[in-house]
Amino acid sequence: MSRMCELHIQSVADRVKDICHTLCTPARIEHMLGVESLARKLVPRTEVPDETIRLLSWGHDMFRDLSGSRLLAMARHYGIDVNETEETYPTLLHGKVAANYLVFCYDIDDEVRKAIHWHVTGSTEMGELGELLLIADMGEEGRPFEAASRIRLKAFVDKKKTVLDVLRSKMLWSLRENRPLQSEIVLCWNNYLRRDLSDAD
Repeated sequence: MSRMCELHIQSVADRVKDICHTLCTPARIEHMLGVESLARKLVPRTEVPDETIRLLSWGHDMFRDLSGSRLLAMARHYGIDVNETEETYPTLLHGKVAANYLVFCYDIDDEVRKAIHWHVTGSTEMGELGELLLIADMGEEGRPFEAASRIRLKAFVDKKKTVLDVLRSKMLWSLRENRPLQSEIVLCWNNYLRRDLSDAD
């Protein structure tokens, strides 16, 4: 990554952090700090620079505390195809809205965009940064449930298998809450499960 690119990402990350301190609750800020801390531990700086980790960690939930009506309005503004489940539960849109906002306002890198866009459900398109964010978002130390601790520990051993654990945890939560499963998370689960079974052969 060029020095100019690093400086751009750092500048955007700093701006996003300022926005988060305006829009997000104290609990959300603590969560973002936890995501940044775990993500930084999971990959060496030679693979993912600090600036990118910071942008992922603060960008993914920058709009998480907005009202559903505002998220729907922003989604329509950016031309996002809102499905029936997202219409009913607009909070699900916060990653897609954030990714589109960051592209529109700051022209962020496509790998960062995909990671933020898909961190809610996962996707076959999310890439390695997306896997990192998915894991850190679920496994950061501030998460109070037991599954987060298991995810956090397993991530240091096998990130691909840990993605499956994260997706399983997300789907089980939806089922317990009697909520519909997003088609993206089911497709992502099936894809990663096939890879895991193929690797085991």
